[in-house]
Amino acid sequence: GQLVTASLLQRNIKSRLILRDLEKAKALFGEQDEERLQVFKGDTRKEGDLDPSIFEGVTHVICCTGTTAFPSRRWDDENTPERVDWVGVKNLISVLPSSVKRVVLVSSIGVTKCNELPWK
Repeated sequence: GQLVTASLLQRNIKSRLILRDLEKAKALFGEQDEERLQVFKGDTRKEGDLDPSIFEGVTHVICCTGTTAFPSRRWDDENTPERVDWVGVKNLISVLPSSVKRVVLVSSIGVTKCNELPWK
């Protein structure tokens, strides 16, 4: 999500960013003019945590959530593929208004396995 957000900012595309830690957004992108970047706190893994008003007037959504495909410490705190990639995306889609014309789901699944699937 960092690279996508940086690219949108560089192109002066007004954006809304949702993340679990507002301080992380400040650390990554500094103080931004609210006309360029609006930052909201939310956790897609938790049903009801996303305020539908965040998406008023939004026409495009880029979802950059994800976790590792293989068990690791990154799975702590409900960060499993099921919670992030299934439940989280489902929760996000469920609050989107009809004004949204396109949803882009960014994934790195299989990025390190060029000749085989990352699961068996």
